Amino acid sequence: MKHITLPLLWLIFAFAAPALSQSRGIWFDETRIAEIEVGLICFVEVTGTEPAPDTILGEINRIANDPVINWYGTRVPAILGLTFGIKTRAVEGGDMMDVEILTHHPPFGPQNTTVERWSSDILAGDLTTRAFTFDFPYEMATGPWVFEAYDNGTLLYRVEFDVVPTAQAPLQSAICNGDAFMS
Repeated sequence: MKHITLPLLWLIFAFAAPALSQSRGIWFDETRIAEIEVGLICFVEVTGTEPAPDTILGEINRIANDPVINWYGTRVPAILGLTFGIKTRAVEGGDMMDVEILTHHPPFGPQNTTVERWSSDILAGDLTTRAFTFDFPYEMATGPWVFEAYDNGTLLYRVEFDVVPTAQAPLQSAICNGDAFMS
């Protein structure tokens, strides 16, 4: 698949059908975010963990920052080990530190949690990845998921994903062979 970044798609949609770009469930502040990519990732390299007390597990995985998006889009099959998410790059000179990241999802976990949050950075030089991996069966909650990022209370991006049973996303489900789903 040829790599097309969303800013190019955003430009196409702006001239062809402005309402269509909003219906895709992807919004970002173009004055702060230069590039955004959204989709499914077959493999992420976990390099460690870091504390995230406002998450179910109390920590998040630190991943190598250059995972490949294997399928662009917001429809996600609920498959154990599958990762989905967002890669962003700040505008030149617009590095943002301690950005608040929120993931809204259907209720799961011991407390029926619906929102998890932690701090991260968005840099101008590299694509910064924010992703979720279905590490445990209880996390594969179907329905709407929303990823957001805020810098000092200002919304930087909002992406709506639709997590569906595997049979409802057969093409996406087939993009990785069974051995490639790793977290």
